[in-house]
Amino acid sequence: MRNRQLVIYFRPAPSAHSRLGLSVSRRHGNAVRRNRIKRVLREVFRTMTDRIPEPLDVILIPRRGPDAEVYAANRDAFIHLMRKISKATGRT
Repeated sequence: MRNRQLVIYFRPAPSAHSRLGLSVSRRHGNAVRRNRIKRVLREVFRTMTDRIPEPLDVILIPRRGPDAEVYAANRDAFIHLMRKISKATGRT
């Protein structure tokens, strides 16, 4: 699933908790910028785990844009995608 900010791939987790994978390509800039994007996405995942409908293995891929490093934009995009996943899986 995707929106303007993020692409997300997911599957049910084999364990009782959700896990995160990140893929930030070199198109996003140098290592400093890519690492900042990863830190922001990890923080979004950590603070929003209560929004995940069930234990999932999640891979997040940020899309290029000016808001790639902005916490609030990524948080809103993550919440939007979790709502779409909830509807798709039938879980609320």
